[in-house]
Amino acid sequence: MKNLTTGECATYCQVASRTVQKWLDNGLLKGFTIPGSKHRRVPQENLVVFMKEHGIPIPDELQMVECAICGSHLNKGQRCNCLGAKP
Repeated sequence: MKNLTTGECATYCQVASRTVQKWLDNGLLKGFTIPGSKHRRVPQENLVVFMKEHGIPIPDELQMVECAICGSHLNKGQRCNCLGAKP
């Protein structure tokens, strides 16, 4: 799973970075601050949940699939390490 910057989240949601920061400040979007800095990150799965809840279209590169062999969650098209199988 990937952690996204506020800028990446903004691009996917087609809003300004400041809007994403406000979503984080207000608890609408779940993320975290990198220790020792003011930079914030949002786990990809949290952004996808947020986008679904708010009717924001989810780009293919953020779509998640489950490996049929081990159940790991992967990005669409990503190969799983369990056997190198493509879900």
